[in-house]
Amino acid sequence: MEELKQRIEKLENLVEDLILMLGRANQRVFNLSIQTTHLENQLLKNHLNDHTLSTKHVS
Repeated sequence: MEELKQRIEKLENLVEDLILMLGRANQRVFNLSIQTTHLENQLLKNHLNDHTLSTKHVS
């Protein structure tokens, strides 16, 4: 009976650790998503600026 209690406690601790790990991974994914969106916006802005400059140069 005592062994069963210890096994359950170990499993509970493992589940808690996994939940914390998933939380950290989720935070990393969220941060990467924000960074990706920012970089995409910068690329789009640069592309539009380049296009505007090239059309002004041609005119």
